[in-house]
Amino acid sequence: MRCSPSSTYEAMRWCSGNKRERTKRGSFTIQSSALIDEKDVVRYLNKQYTPAFFSRGEMKHDIGVISLLKSNEPVVFSTRTPDGKHLAKLAVWGRLELVKLDEPDYEKLRKGRSLKKGVLVDHINNFTRAASQGVPVYSMPAGKAYVWIGRHNRRGKGSLRFFLIDADYLAGQLAGRSTRVATGERSAKPHTKLKAEEEKQSQISFFVELNKLETSNEDCRAYFVISNTLDSACDAFKLDVVVFNTDGTIENRFAFDLSPMSPSKRSVKVFDLPNMRCEGIGSILINDVIECSAQDRLGGDCLARLKVNSLCKVELRK
Repeated sequence: MRCSPSSTYEAMRWCSGNKRERTKRGSFTIQSSALIDEKDVVRYLNKQYTPAFFSRGEMKHDIGVISLLKSNEPVVFSTRTPDGKHLAKLAVWGRLELVKLDEPDYEKLRKGRSLKKGVLVDHINNFTRAASQGVPVYSMPAGKAYVWIGRHNRRGKGSLRFFLIDADYLAGQLAGRSTRVATGERSAKPHTKLKAEEEKQSQISFFVELNKLETSNEDCRAYFVISNTLDSACDAFKLDVVVFNTDGTIENRFAFDLSPMSPSKRSVKVFDLPNMRCEGIGSILINDVIECSAQDRLGGDCLARLKVNSLCKVELRK
C-alpha cells in the first residue's frame, strides 16, 4: 500500500492499494486501505473484494465462523436491494453507532462527490449506487468494532467488505479538523467537538432504533432494537407513537409498551401495525413518553433522555 497525508483526518496517514487475483470462481480485485495515526497505530483497516462469489448459505456460514473466532454474536442486518436482485448482510461485532445520512448527503453521493464525513458504510459496498437506489448509507461517529458486509445476486455474484474501526478515535480527529476550519484557530483542541458529543451522550438513558419493517399478512410488522443505559431496570416505559403516511398526513396512533427494559442491555421488541402497508409509511414520530418508571431519577423528563435512530428508509423521530 502507498501512504499519504489524509485529507479528512487530522495528523493521520491514508494508505491504499489494489491487486488483481483469480480463483476457480473468477477474477476479482482486492482493495486495501488503512488510516494510521502519528504514533503508527492503525485506527482503520479495510479490505474489499469486487466482485465476490458466494455459494448458497455461504454468507451465513462466514458470519458464524467469525462469531466462533470472536466468541460472541454479532448484530446482523439483513436486507434486499429495492430492485430485489441482491441479498445483503451487514454484521457488527463490538460497539458501533450507525447514523443514516440525510438527503443532502445522498444527493452529493449520487453526484460522486466526497462528503468529508469520514469512513462510511452501506449494505451493498457502493455508496453512489446505494444513494441512487435508496439503500441506507451510514456514518460511524462512535464505537470500536469489526464490521462485515456481503451482498450477492441470485447467481451468487456480488461484493465483500470487512474492516476494523476505532470510530471513537477517528471522530476526535475529524472533530478537530472541523473545529479549526470553522473557527480559523490553529491552536484549537482536536477533541473539542468530541467532548461536547460525549457530554451530550452521557445524558442519554434510552435508545430506540427502528431496525426493520416487513409485511405480515394484512399488517406491517415493525422491529425495534431498544437499550437502557441505566444501572437499574426500567419496569415501565410506554410510548405514544404516531405513524405518518408518505404524504405526511397522520395514518394511525399507537401506544407501544417497551417495558421491562433491563439495565445495560439491548433487546428487540416487535409490534404489528394493523391494516397498514409498510410501503405506505413515510415516517414514525415518538410523540411522548406516556409511562416511565425512571422519571423521578431522571428529573421528570424521560423523553429528553431518549435517543432515536432508524436503519430503514422510514424515518423515526421524536
